[in-house]
Amino acid sequence: MKKQVLFLFAFLVALNSFAQVVCNPSFTWSQTSNSQNPYQISVVNTSTVTGAPVFAYITYSMNWGNGTSWINATGTSVRNYTSAGTYALALTMHVYDSLTNTLLCTSTYNAVSYTHLRAHETLM
Repeated sequence: MKKQVLFLFAFLVALNSFAQVVCNPSFTWSQTSNSQNPYQISVVNTSTVTGAPVFAYITYSMNWGNGTSWINATGTSVRNYTSAGTYALALTMHVYDSLTNTLLCTSTYNAVSYTHLRAHETLM
């Protein structure tokens, strides 16, 4: 039984070394301002990875374009800015092999168009 487990483990490690892992970071965003937060956006992480082994783990870092960042930005993230303006958003993705802690792939997605925020307007 021990030989079978060792063989399986060695097979998985060898298989992992031949797989090409591809990072595809991406996100969508929308302005979600309201009267309490006039310069708010929501960002949805839509990243994918192909070829990663089952024991891989992924980390994300969102750069908000104003000198701040958010580590492990998964799902939907909300950001409140202090003023209207143009902000360049960027999402960096890292995929690691959890058995060896080896970086398998890394990639950054920069927003094609910059985020331009305007003040929230109340319709009357």
